[in-house]
Amino acid sequence: MRSSALFLATVVWASIVAGCAPENSLFPIYTKEESLFNERLIGVWRMQESPTETKPEDGYLIFSEGKEKNTYLVRGVDSKKPSGGIFLIGRLVRLDTFIDFSSPEDLDETTVRDLIYPYIPSHIFGRIRFEKNYVRLDLLDNDWVDKQIKVGKLGPAHLDTPNGQVIVAPTEESRKFTLEHVNDEKAFSFTEHLVKEQ
Repeated sequence: MRSSALFLATVVWASIVAGCAPENSLFPIYTKEESLFNERLIGVWRMQESPTETKPEDGYLIFSEGKEKNTYLVRGVDSKKPSGGIFLIGRLVRLDTFIDFSSPEDLDETTVRDLIYPYIPSHIFGRIRFEKNYVRLDLLDNDWVDKQIKVGKLGPAHLDTPNGQVIVAPTEESRKFTLEHVNDEKAFSFTEHLVKEQ
């Protein structure tokens, strides 16, 4: 079973380890003209496998308002190492409400000291659902993508790398693919439940 620490490791685009992980894409699914902003996301969120069950190893995502309009600066923190962590830029997308995470381009040296270099900026994306007591993230799952590639049914252009596959389709193609699979629970099966800290 994966942990929040694995989620934090995979979203900084380090090597993809065995097991479930979100899928990387070279291009975003958002366009600047359609990005959204929801104040409800601002704050500290515990990442849990279940919305009702907490574990000592649960990590945290901290959402604050980003520098660009309609963006979030997202900091991922491991429960065992609250200092440092990872940094992402988050954008809500109008496509039945999705979220796109990418690496920041202009953070200072102290902010990015924990990132692994060299790296190629990329994106992970998935559905986001605002429930009464939590927010549910269903990210595109790399195991599902790998299975689709093996049977020749993925659709979007991809590239095999030593650390797994990467979707290399341009934004419009990725957006079309996302909408075609919006209700596919197997495609968007890398799930985290975000429970807001009081």
